[in-house]
Amino acid sequence: MKGYSIFEDQNTIMLKLIHLSFAVLVCSLAFGQPTTLLFEDFEGPFPAGWTTINNDGLTPDTSVGFISDAWVITPDLDDPTSGDSVATSTSWYSPAGTADDWLISPSVSLGTFGNKLSFKAKSYDGSFPDGFQVFASTHNVIDSFIQQDTLLTVTAQSPYWTRYFVSLDSFDLTGQTIYLAFRNNSEDQYLLSLDSIYVGMEHPVNSEELSHVPEVRIFPNPASQQLNIVTGETIQKIEILTIGGQLILSSKSDVVDVSQLPQGVYFIKIYTPVGFAVRKFQKS
Repeated sequence: MKGYSIFEDQNTIMLKLIHLSFAVLVCSLAFGQPTTLLFEDFEGPFPAGWTTINNDGLTPDTSVGFISDAWVITPDLDDPTSGDSVATSTSWYSPAGTADDWLISPSVSLGTFGNKLSFKAKSYDGSFPDGFQVFASTHNVIDSFIQQDTLLTVTAQSPYWTRYFVSLDSFDLTGQTIYLAFRNNSEDQYLLSLDSIYVGMEHPVNSEELSHVPEVRIFPNPASQQLNIVTGETIQKIEILTIGGQLILSSKSDVVDVSQLPQGVYFIKIYTPVGFAVRKFQKS
């Protein structure tokens, strides 16, 4: 009997270890580090898989004659000895005209939730600030990009590095294979650079710090019947997710019926035209 008891104890210990390992795995998936789907910092030669389209056919002014294509790799022109390389385009043409220069990424396969785009941009003269647009499409041709809503439009980029964050989930792109396009569409300005283009998939709990939605408030919390959402932005969509990131409820109302949810902890994602916020709540 002692031998049987020892064997039983060993099995029990093994089962506990298996359960513990599984719990650690689930937690690491739910709360782990972001998954990088694409990253480009433009160090070295022009990166493989990226394409450029000079859709304006204009000739850069001789002062920016080093811009030999729609986008080229240059040093950071404000700090050329730093060793940092960036992607640069121009809208200073001779004769003057409007730029239509495209930088298109390789294909990116997005996840089912938490897809983010971030990148840095700057112009080089505050008196002649270039602007740009960002698009996403499942096809890497201009006609396909311009048929989509723009992910971001900046009419006059400041002469300082600015980091932008875009929720790709807000544009119903989850689970798709897409291409990103950056378009310099400025008229008779100067130079524009991009750097550190990142696409990643992040768990909702990691996404809140990237939110561009101000003063989102939910109540009551805990909630038993309904959850109220208050924000100064227009609500486009609301999603309720499990702690592991599984979508279980979707709504477009600022009052969400949660009465049928099992008790536990959930995330609520509030989508607006300027981004989304994530809040955690308890169903009582």
